[in-house]
Order: sequence, then C-alpha cells, then structure tokens
Amino acid sequence: ICTAEEASQFAALQMQIQFGNHEPDKHKPGFLKSEEFCPPEYQKKPEIEKKIYQEHRKLQGMTELNAKFRYVQLCRSLKTYGVTFFLVKEKVAKKNKMIKVLLGITRDSVMRLD
Repeated sequence: ICTAEEASQFAALQMQIQFGNHEPDKHKPGFLKSEEFCPPEYQKKPEIEKKIYQEHRKLQGMTELNAKFRYVQLCRSLKTYGVTFFLVKEKVAKKNKMIKVLLGITRDSVMRLD
C-alpha cells in the first residue's frame, strides 16, 4: 500500500534498473506498460506515466546497484513495511452481517484496513 507519489518513485527506480538512464526519444508516453510498474489502483490513471518519467529523469547517472539500494530503502520507509496481513471478518454494528477487512500485525502495533 503506497501513495501515487511513492508508486511513481518505485516505478522510476525500476525503470532505472531495467533500462538505465532516461532517454527522451525512447521513454515517452506509450513506452511503459503500467501493469508491470504500478500497483493496480494507479494503472489506469493517465498522469501516472508522466510522473514516472519525471522521477526517472532525476535518476540520471545512477548505477543499477544504487537504484536497487534506493528501491529497498523506499520499501523500508513505507508505513506498512514488515506488517503481516490477515484477511478477517468483522461484524458490522447494528447489522447481522460480516465484512472482510485486513488485520495487520507488527511487533509494535495492530492495524485494521478496509
């Protein structure tokens, strides 16, 4: 789970790892397969590809190894990093109905996600 900004940073790092430096003639709208680079909730947003290219331009000259290191650092900075999720059913108040929610557990906390 991440924001659109974080998703574009992940995708830009992945592009740097796979394709190297940004090439304006090659890396333009239509080049990127968003389903391979973005989470499902951002794949259909038209502005995401533009954001990815903007972020990719900033990585000019970065080596593959450094890009991989930055990718891992970005993963570790996510609020949900290290959380083990369980799909559970929760009873809705005043109704006799069960809904599915995600229950996340870490060493320090418990979180509930819709």
